[in-house]
Amino acid sequence: MAHIILEALSNRPMTRKELVAHIAAKRPDVPHERVYWRTASALNKLRVKGVVKREGRMWLAQ
Repeated sequence: MAHIILEALSNRPMTRKELVAHIAAKRPDVPHERVYWRTASALNKLRVKGVVKREGRMWLAQ
């Protein structure tokens, strides 16, 4: 999940909703609700590691 998030954020900042839609399109085998919560968890882990940051509603790669 984290590698898909980093790939998406390397193109442009995105909201969590946009990231969920992006990941859901790449992983149609995973239920949408699970994608939503796994995205939130992955973003938090990446934020703690200093790989991404949040500015308002937007997530950015650092």
